[in-house]
Amino acid sequence: MTKTYALPSGSVSADVITVDTSAPGVSVRAAMVNQKLGASAPFSSIVSASSADVIVNANFFAAYSGQDKFPVGHVMADGTFLHGVSGLTSFGFTGSGAVYVGRPAVFFYVRGGRNSWACYEMNSKTQGSDLSVVYTPAFGGSVPIKIDGTAATVAGGVITDVRAVTAGETVAIPANGYVMVFGNDFTSTSWYRVPAVGTSVTLTPGLTDSDASGFPMEEITAMVSGGPRLVENGAICTTLEPGFQEARFTSAVTSRTALGKLADGKLVIVSTGSASIQQLRELMLQLGCVEAVNLDGGGSTALAYQGKLIRSPGRELTTTLQIFTH
Repeated sequence: MTKTYALPSGSVSADVITVDTSAPGVSVRAAMVNQKLGASAPFSSIVSASSADVIVNANFFAAYSGQDKFPVGHVMADGTFLHGVSGLTSFGFTGSGAVYVGRPAVFFYVRGGRNSWACYEMNSKTQGSDLSVVYTPAFGGSVPIKIDGTAATVAGGVITDVRAVTAGETVAIPANGYVMVFGNDFTSTSWYRVPAVGTSVTLTPGLTDSDASGFPMEEITAMVSGGPRLVENGAICTTLEPGFQEARFTSAVTSRTALGKLADGKLVIVSTGSASIQQLRELMLQLGCVEAVNLDGGGSTALAYQGKLIRSPGRELTTTLQIFTH
């Protein structure tokens, strides 16, 4: 798999895997350790526990000593969101193997009776007076409240509790449900309706009205996010998203991971032990990618092929993208 590629900014050696995700027997899965936020494991353990033919590291995460190891961006596994914070370039995969690339603006809609509540993020550490966040068991057994507002608890598809909360409290997350946390400015809007105990509700992800990414959210079963974007609409993309403007994301030469999409819809997975972001842009374009994004790299760079470790990371990982071909 390893090959050296001559690029305008200098040669790069990389492992490149191309997958027809729509072929019979092929499936794509995003996974988090124990399907819980903050959990991590050695890459070798992740590989040995999976029957996937290809496993690669995915989302950036708070990886350093003392940090909570929460991911950055969207993570959807087996059709269920584990973490939902919009803004980054994401790769989404349908059950039939179609690949979508963009920056989907996802809301998490709770609907019941004639009312609905749009939660802006899922399992996010951020809470604000004008925000609404939904917390599921993937977050843990409880959620610490950071703002004054309202918490609505849903268990078994029914709203079981609605109460005012203040910063410093903790609200339990039911194992068979979730908790919505609304800031006081959010609940002061004219369109907010107070959730009623006893109401049967459903929770589904959907795009905001202004979203133009084209993700068919009802069909997406796996999603991971990264940055910066490397190729967009068949051309090198030099725009740097907020949070990806440090040297380690640009000029530094380090181990890197990238995902790309070819014009025919195939998925390209790239792992290299040494490249700058510009070299990665040029490589993904040379490989024929019409869309591409940089994933976590450095000490997180990991690749396994048919059970063998091709590139081992220097730290435990939380989120991986796995390809099954049987």
